Amino acid sequence: MASTSFFILILFVSLTLSQFSFSSADDPTPSVHLNNNMPTDHQTNVTVTCKIQTGLPLLSATVVLGQEFPFDAGITNDIYVCFSRWGNFWAYFNAYDPLKEDKGKPIVYWSIGRALRNGITSELANWTGVTEWNNK
Repeated sequence: MASTSFFILILFVSLTLSQFSFSSADDPTPSVHLNNNMPTDHQTNVTVTCKIQTGLPLLSATVVLGQEFPFDAGITNDIYVCFSRWGNFWAYFNAYDPLKEDKGKPIVYWSIGRALRNGITSELANWTGVTEWNNK
């Protein structure tokens, strides 16, 4: 009788723990790549702060001209919102939206230049304008 109870306990524990295991090879963590493509005739450093829409800021970085700043978007059920400052100008943008535009995309690229644009490849020619800078 004791061996049956022990077997049931081991089976229960293994089934419970198996609920917490997952394979990351099938579904890689998506990432966001912020690229500073500012014109060289202006202040070129850009400060970016990103957070999950419903949470506290996760990261803040100063991205210098030509730099690519990648970060993992590991929480795949909430929007990553970023605030960017360039001199006296600022902009908000949704860097990663796993429930709509970016669902299933392993990498989302952003170009921070005269306008903020995004795309799904690193080729700038295929990117679309998303938002303009504000100064008010």
